[in-house]
Amino acid sequence: MNHEFGYPYPEMEKLVATGLPIIEDCCTTFFSQDVSGKLGQYSDFSVFSFPKFFPMQLGGLLVNNSNQVVNQSIQLHDNEKKHIQNILSHYLRVEVSILNARKENWEYAISQFSKLGLTPRFNIDSHVVPSTLVVQNNGAIKDLNQLKSFLNNHGIQNSVFYGEDAFLYQFTKI
Repeated sequence: MNHEFGYPYPEMEKLVATGLPIIEDCCTTFFSQDVSGKLGQYSDFSVFSFPKFFPMQLGGLLVNNSNQVVNQSIQLHDNEKKHIQNILSHYLRVEVSILNARKENWEYAISQFSKLGLTPRFNIDSHVVPSTLVVQNNGAIKDLNQLKSFLNNHGIQNSVFYGEDAFLYQFTKI
């Protein structure tokens, strides 16, 4: 199950009740949590991506939440492991400031986009740390694909949201 753009999938309990194997994609929800505080723990395995939240080009985390024995094979060289450890240990010590900055960036972006008539596509609460701002266009911008091209040409990662009258753009990592 994909917890997309930092927003936890709201019906995890229903998925668990099916008895099917579950892999939670927590790649963009590193700091987010659901109301139950169990994000990343519902599944047999959970996957986290470090480059989605930290200024690094490699690394992630696979969490085994089951009693299954898994053969481990580390593919990283010692210098890569050390690099990941150094970056994570630094940024996790300043987690509160990172979360505050991301919240301020999100609120500022929403305030600016709202001047154009755009509104948030997803609601956020105190447990959610969005990695992406998804805004409902509400017909304000006539050609979202043209906006996408313009923003991409100016180095802003973005896209039209699954064919809806909405678009998204990525926050900076820190």
